[in-house]
Amino acid sequence: AVDAGADAITLHGRTREQRYSKAADWDAIAALKASVNVPVIGNGDLLTWWEIDERWTRSGVDSVMISRGALIKPWIFQEAKEKRTIHKTAAERLAILRRYVELAREHFGTDDHATVRIRMFLVWHLAFFCRYRHLPDDQYRQDAWSHPLLQTRLPDPPAVTDGLEGLLA
Repeated sequence: AVDAGADAITLHGRTREQRYSKAADWDAIAALKASVNVPVIGNGDLLTWWEIDERWTRSGVDSVMISRGALIKPWIFQEAKEKRTIHKTAAERLAILRRYVELAREHFGTDDHATVRIRMFLVWHLAFFCRYRHLPDDQYRQDAWSHPLLQTRLPDPPAVTDGLEGLLA
């Protein structure tokens, strides 16, 4: 790619055949970074600020790309910038969904066709967004060093007593 003129390379650390059955290989991303003289953007299994920080630092990449983690926690970019965990309440998460619909209406319009399209995307986003669980640093950070949280089967959350929290879950 560099010989053909690429100015940068983005690498997701897993093959298509692996799908999501194995963790992203950040050692492979680091090896690519060490072998080329263009910026490398690493991607794969980033859900917390500390996973972003550790994989970015250890691999030496110039930047990271966040995919599923951003669909689950759109505020992950703020967490990464501030290097802290942010726990959004159910009301705050609902406000994010409302803002999404507002922006989608600005983009797609408000006619019937636009409404169908917005609903389609909203349902798709909700399939990720509902996976959010507050992951206390002290409980999950150590385990995340050896196996990324996006690839971890977390225990079921405690019974939800808040109606809005239950709806979003």
